[in-house]
Amino acid sequence: MLTASTILEGFAMKRSILSVSVVVVVLGLAGFAMGTRLHAQEAMPQLAGSVWTGTENRDGIAGRLMLGFNANGKVFICDRISNPNDVKTFIVGSWTQNGHEVEIRLRDAVYRGRINGRIFSGSAQFTEGQQQTWAFTVVFVPAPNAR
Repeated sequence: MLTASTILEGFAMKRSILSVSVVVVVLGLAGFAMGTRLHAQEAMPQLAGSVWTGTENRDGIAGRLMLGFNANGKVFICDRISNPNDVKTFIVGSWTQNGHEVEIRLRDAVYRGRINGRIFSGSAQFTEGQQQTWAFTVVFVPAPNAR
């Protein structure tokens, strides 16, 4: 037989189950958001000692672009004009990083871009002479023994 007290007891139990469910969902979403944020931070490779390869589109021509970042703030660039087998033909510059933002300074150009996971993309422009701007995109290349 249904009485007022059994209905109230059932309502109280459903309410506590609903409260627990809401708490679990909220905590789960917070944990997911935190995990996603941590995963995104972990996905950004350390620039010092890393190599990135891709392309830049200068003068309407897509060409090779390889960036090698040293821990001492130097960057070595192998572009479409450089000989990938002769490091003496590489362009040497300096780099700085502020979070995901990276700036590379060369004698006559500056590259500015953003790292998003394992992709670094942005734009570059000459600092002297012609005022040309071009786009670049490079991808992180893990070391052969890294997994």
